[in-house]
Amino acid sequence: MACSRPGSRVHGARGTTPNVDRALVNRARGEYLEMPCLSLTATQAARLWAMDAPTCAAVLEVLVTEGFLEMSRVGTYRRVGTPTRPEDSVS
Repeated sequence: MACSRPGSRVHGARGTTPNVDRALVNRARGEYLEMPCLSLTATQAARLWAMDAPTCAAVLEVLVTEGFLEMSRVGTYRRVGTPTRPEDSVS
């Protein structure tokens, strides 16, 4: 992916990635880089980053599309390659 200027927008190929402010994506990525085992639901992420739900969902979708995050079986977003924790498994 090409470098983006602060405040620029993320555009996906053929409209598959939502139009999201790159600063918001970088902020969310930074949280996951600071806390490698961070695992958040979309609601928790929106609260942590003080975003409305649609914006947060778009930010998470960008990070998933870029291969940085994945969604666990219980619906939490975590960095790709994060070891599975017992609370992430469905009983």
